Amino acid sequence: MKKLSTRTARAALKPDHKPYFEKLEPGLALGYRKTPHGAGTWYGRRRVGSRYLTRVLGTADDQAEADGQAVLSFAQARRALERLEDLEPREPRAATAPRAGRPSVYLVETAMADYLDWYRLERKAVTATKQTIDGHIIPALGNLPCDRLTTERIRKFRDSIATAPRRNRGKLMMDPDPENWTPEERRKRKATANRVLTVLKAALTHAWRDGKINDRSQWERVKPFHNVEKPRIDYFTADRARDLLTACAPDFRDLVHAALLTGCRYGELAELRRSEVHREFIDLQQTKGNKPRAVPLTPEARELFARLVKRKAPEDHVFMRADGTPWLKGYAQRPMRQACADAGIEPAKSFHILRHTFAVLLLREHVPVEFVAKALGNSVQICQRHYAHVIPQDLADLMASRMPRFTP
Repeated sequence: MKKLSTRTARAALKPDHKPYFEKLEPGLALGYRKTPHGAGTWYGRRRVGSRYLTRVLGTADDQAEADGQAVLSFAQARRALERLEDLEPREPRAATAPRAGRPSVYLVETAMADYLDWYRLERKAVTATKQTIDGHIIPALGNLPCDRLTTERIRKFRDSIATAPRRNRGKLMMDPDPENWTPEERRKRKATANRVLTVLKAALTHAWRDGKINDRSQWERVKPFHNVEKPRIDYFTADRARDLLTACAPDFRDLVHAALLTGCRYGELAELRRSEVHREFIDLQQTKGNKPRAVPLTPEARELFARLVKRKAPEDHVFMRADGTPWLKGYAQRPMRQACADAGIEPAKSFHILRHTFAVLLLREHVPVEFVAKALGNSVQICQRHYAHVIPQDLADLMASRMPRFTP
């Protein structure tokens, strides 16, 4: 028998496929199964004659705050066990359920692992997606069978994130009482809940498409919070962008210049090869969503790329550092900070602001949002949401310049 009432005691246990048990009273014990990854699972066990009957009670609060529903503390698990009138064995599943080759129990944790395996091959932002899964989904839902994910449980999971204070490495970063939060803090927590819900639903849908889950209606009924996404408003004016270019080191200046002229992400430009550059467009193959796209080039961009690709072999990188090495992940952070400091831009901006600048300056010139979205490789809906602060003003300016007067 082990002591299971504290997180510290449970953390000291070794992972095992069998639960550890703490005796509560003769014939009744509370169990905890430790897993190598994610939160553990609470079990209730009762002795009936010569047999032990066991039932899963819920997920332990190892990595997430207990909510009394999906995530249980030791005390809540004990109360859940005491409320059970019996621990009779469950009826075996009907022979209709499992498909050929499908395991009888498909856990959320397994669904997340399968989704990440697919994501690594098909998408780019795997680190952020894995952080969302490990930080939110696995601790709260990882040990649950997917067929027990009801609409109510998923909705409570979404709401638990929206009402839980933000933490950084376990340290509270907000007032623990949501009643004391500002409207902006509430909006941010709901926006976080939406992002986590999106990943959860995408992973479950992937499992459903692979035939590992039979019914997708449970999570489709859970909708994200409305009106919580805040438009991105940070961008450079054309004059400020010129100041930044002047302040850049020569090798970094080419990279910044190309980002301003094409709206490409840092990673897309860093991976760009000579064979992908054509006279009037670049044919991007390495993109965030692994969806190739053609980006048209302005006359200024054509001059820039013609100079950069001169005398390069088809597989050569278009952009190279001054020491002859390619631009790798994270290499743009320091030169961007230095360029901002030299240009008098405070606080320093990230490289990604150049992509926003590209989009905003085009929208300011009344380029249709559909064209801007296509150049960025985004949907029109995403573009409208991110740059909602630009479109109404542009519409007002355009109407003022085009609408005829009806009075003298």
